[in-house]
Amino acid sequence: MNIDIEWDTVEAIGIEFVKESYVALLETLHGYAADNADHQKEFMKDVTRTECFETVLKYILSEGESHAFIAEQRQKHLHQTDLFR
Repeated sequence: MNIDIEWDTVEAIGIEFVKESYVALLETLHGYAADNADHQKEFMKDVTRTECFETVLKYILSEGESHAFIAEQRQKHLHQTDLFR
């Protein structure tokens, strides 16, 4: 079976995958217990992972689009976290 896919389609799929993975990672940040030492270690690893995803997003999206997306998602997920604590 031979399938032809346009490069723009492949690129769009990859960008959406990175965006969705970033959002999923942000969603995991509020699942950690602040008083659990093991959770604190994993939380810090996920914070580093989040920063790495943000670097990738800044590379693959335009400057305005990357900043807007990151700010929107941080506002949505990290402020949502604060509401439950």
